[in-house]
Amino acid sequence: ASQTSGIIGHTLRLRLGYSQGSDLPLTFIAKFPTLQVERRAYFQSLGMYAREVIFYRELADQMPLNIPRCYLALLDQDSGDTFLLLEEVESAQVGDRVAGCTVERAALALDAAAQLHIAWWGHPTLDSARWLNRHDQAAFEARFHKSWLQLRSAAQASLPVEFLRYGNLLSENLGGLARLWQEPATLIHRDYNLDNLLFTADSKRLFVIDWQLARRGKGVFDVAMFLCWNLPISLRRESEAYLLARYLQSLRQAGIRDYSDEACLADYRLALQECLARIIAIMGAGMITEAHLQLLLDTILRRTLAALQDHEVDKMPSASQ
Repeated sequence: ASQTSGIIGHTLRLRLGYSQGSDLPLTFIAKFPTLQVERRAYFQSLGMYAREVIFYRELADQMPLNIPRCYLALLDQDSGDTFLLLEEVESAQVGDRVAGCTVERAALALDAAAQLHIAWWGHPTLDSARWLNRHDQAAFEARFHKSWLQLRSAAQASLPVEFLRYGNLLSENLGGLARLWQEPATLIHRDYNLDNLLFTADSKRLFVIDWQLARRGKGVFDVAMFLCWNLPISLRRESEAYLLARYLQSLRQAGIRDYSDEACLADYRLALQECLARIIAIMGAGMITEAHLQLLLDTILRRTLAALQDHEVDKMPSASQ
């Protein structure tokens, strides 16, 4: 077995043998929470591990996207422990956020996101599935303010000026971010990044993995996160308008008319602020110690600050108004 570790959990590639002939695969991907106690408790408190198990149990067979087949999805209600046994997608390459990707791959990724959003736009399941709607605004704001205060007190002198400006701006307008989870709503991945996408060798198909943050919300959040966190700054600037228009055109062609270009752009800019809030929460929790994860965090922070500046978010009316 070979193992890969991330911030949230671990994956193992398992190779099995059978005493008798079987139609089951020889290899599987096993996924379980991180063994680091502090991280595990933090992500467990956010319901992330349980959410992915429920996704595979209840929604996976309704996905319009390519996703790995799930053979086993276990959740211990008492301990919160989870275990997933998933199909190994052979001959597919995982993306790399730090390296980024081409415009062609970005277009493929956003076309797939559009498929997801179109299929679930206004779907009745979104209202009935409580786990898709769980959002505690008060708890979110409390976590943000705690993280932001810790960051400023511990490292204010070393923080970029732009980071301080946008972090302070965000701390005054957190209430406005709640609009991202309101109508018109669809099912969103909410961690739509290259390291959660598996591209086939011909770059004509992709598989979407890691559904721990899936929830009901504005589809353009997935678009904003992908463009902001996964494209080098210069490439995002060159292709952002084209890719966002391409996404909107997919919605229009599917008959979605209740979401104007202006509303989409306003939500896109709001989603960029949510991306910064996510970074602040991660940094404030102080759990990133591995060099490769620190590099990733530094990269997405730099890209996020550039996107906020390009969209002049600090000159926009307060999101909470």
